[in-house]
Amino acid sequence: MKKLKNFYINIFYSIVEILLVFFIISVFYYFSLFQGETYSFFLFLSLFIIFLINSFQVGRKGKKKGYLIGIRFGLLFDTLFLILTISLKRFEISCLFYYFLVLCTTTLGAAFGALSKKNTELSQ
Repeated sequence: MKKLKNFYINIFYSIVEILLVFFIISVFYYFSLFQGETYSFFLFLSLFIIFLINSFQVGRKGKKKGYLIGIRFGLLFDTLFLILTISLKRFEISCLFYYFLVLCTTTLGAAFGALSKKNTELSQ
């Protein structure tokens, strides 16, 4: 039960971080500090950095097989994004590539998190 609680806390933190970073980047765009492609690039990059960091933390808290935790973490966000894009009627085939990148990022982050936890346990 505690693991599930930590998992949902990390999901909540991820959503809050995404909203906060997107708000800050949008303010920069509003004041013309970012142009069109720079704005899109920073949104894209910040999203993947947030997913990488949070899945790394989820992987460190997991017992075994960080990649499975990462897949679960990524599929949850992919499902959330898919529901949002379908409800906004903006679904395109390129969205599937984007969702695949989210899934790969969370899987790698959680796997590295579990691996770093294992390495710190061995060194102690």
